[in-house]
Formats: sequence, C-alpha cells, structure tokens
Amino acid sequence: AYFKYCTEILFEQARERGLTIECHFVDESEPVLPVALQSGAAPGGFLLFHHRLEPIGVRLWEGGHRVVVLGVPPAGVHPRIPCVHADHELSGYLQVRHLLDAGHRRLAIVHPDGELRETVRWQGHQRAIAEAKRRHGITATLGMIQGAEWASWLTDPGRVSAYFSEPDAPTAVAAWNDHVAARLLGLLNRSGISVPGQVSLIGCDCLPEGTLVHPAITTIDNAIDRLIHAALDLLTRAERPPSPVVMTTVPTVVQRASVRNISAEGRAVPL
Repeated sequence: AYFKYCTEILFEQARERGLTIECHFVDESEPVLPVALQSGAAPGGFLLFHHRLEPIGVRLWEGGHRVVVLGVPPAGVHPRIPCVHADHELSGYLQVRHLLDAGHRRLAIVHPDGELRETVRWQGHQRAIAEAKRRHGITATLGMIQGAEWASWLTDPGRVSAYFSEPDAPTAVAAWNDHVAARLLGLLNRSGISVPGQVSLIGCDCLPEGTLVHPAITTIDNAIDRLIHAALDLLTRAERPPSPVVMTTVPTVVQRASVRNISAEGRAVPL
C-alpha cells in the first residue's frame, strides 16, 4: 500500500514535469541492478524506494549516474549517496506523544517487518516515553507486536482477543503505517474490540486507506508528496547534487476518529 501510494504520486509529478518513469523490481535481500538496466542507454537518473537498495545506488553513483534513495536508513547508519526521507524519529515521537496526551499509559507498537529496535522511529518512541517520565513523573509502558507474532495475529484472530483480554493489555496502539493500522482495525473489529472505545489506534504516513475505514485512522503525515518532489528535484537539477546530501520533511499529526481522549474523561492526567 505504501509503495503503491508513492508510485501514484511519483507518476503524477513526473507527468507534470514531462518525465518518463520505468519501474523495475529488485530483491532487497540481494540488491543487484536489473539485467534490463545493465546494457543500453542509461536513464537520466535512478530513484531507489528503500534504503536497503543503497548498495545498488552506491555503484551507480560511483559510475557517474544520478541516484536518490527514498527511505530512512536504520538507526546509526549514515547515507552514502543523496537521500530523502521524513524525520522518522519525530514521527515515532509524535505517535507516542499523541497517545500519552490522550491519557494512555499502556501502549504497544505494531511493526510487521524486521526489528523495531533498529529503526529511527523506535528512538522517537523512546524519547516520548522518557520525556513524559522526566518532565511529568508519568510512567508509561511500551510493548511490541512484530514479526512472527504479528503474522500469527493475521492467521489466528483468537490471539488478538487473548492479548487484549489481559489485565495489563495496552489501551492504545501505534502502527507502523496506515495499512498496518487498517489491518489491525479489522482484526479488532472481528474480535469484538471497539476502536476507539476499548483500544485507541494511530497510524503513520497518511495513506488514503486510513480514511476509507471506520473509524477513520488518526495518523502522522510524513509529507510523502514533498519527499518525492524533492527527490525529482535532485535528479533533474542542472548540476549533479553533492553526496551525501540528505533532505527531510517534518511530520505532523492528523487527528481523525481512532484515538479516544481518556484524559478528558478524568481517567488520566494530561501531559
């Protein structure tokens, strides 16, 4: 869903600029330039839709090509070639801070792919938790549902019911993006768990499907359209951009209907 949304924006912006786009799929586990691009006339530039494809980008960059990576690197990793991405640390901070401001103290993060602790967004989650403790003396817990556990939820909704039936179950969940949030919303609905009545939910990336479900999902807008605009600017400017140049967008909270403010009900003290 995220990639589809990005490509829709990319094709629209490219059309407005009179550019032609070719899409090639690459195995992220073995990033090798597609055979179709290894011979013949080289395109004017390469836009790589994930930081895991950076090894391809480095080889292209060293060969004199214009390359931009669209995607945030893992925590502690610095880009080696031009890169555009949202401020994921701030995205993670805003997700958790919004739930804390609404009075929630037992939180969980849903991250379907990879290790959450290796992401920059996890650092933002942790900053929000630490800040609440340091400034307001508020203790909040932050659980994780990821990888195999998340996959088991998709095949056995009974696990969802069991998880949220525990006495110390989270009252609010932050999902990796709105696609994951929408899938979780469906699982919660099938389990008879109301959103936001029993569990609040916040997504990320402001994907269209977040508005197509009920309730509409509160989210973080990472300004994907501006990221792609910046990437195309780097690829088409008169001079090849210096490397590594990094451009970021500032995320914002988009409030909809999936987060319940329990602090307004007197159940928790707002920050």
